[in-house]
Amino acid sequence: MKKVLKKVSNIFKQILKYIVLIIMRIIFSICFNVKIKGRENLKIEKPYIITPNHISALDAIFLRVFLLDQNIIYMTKEENIKMFAIGGILKYLFDLIPLKRDGRDSLGIKKAYEVINNDGILRNISRRNKKRTY
Repeated sequence: MKKVLKKVSNIFKQILKYIVLIIMRIIFSICFNVKIKGRENLKIEKPYIITPNHISALDAIFLRVFLLDQNIIYMTKEENIKMFAIGGILKYLFDLIPLKRDGRDSLGIKKAYEVINNDGILRNISRRNKKRTY
């Protein structure tokens, strides 16, 4: 019985995730002029780590919203998940891996290793740079 409930929960989670992503994609397409360059370089068969040098906090969201066909797992600081209400929702919908910043976090590293080992896509959310570089 637990296996059936877990499977139903996972199916519900996937459906809810894609509904939220599609709604966000429609809103972002109307509000922003988004162009994705180099999409052909992202191959689903191979594991990789995305480490962007971004200026806007929206970059991480745009990446997830406009690459629906790829299951990107995000690594983020633990404080982002502890945000009131929205942190828990984001963790549930987008499979965030929380990392502790006060020292080594072996659990977070193990989860990241599992993602890469299973041909997944790992994306870290790093500090934003204040200066543009071209």
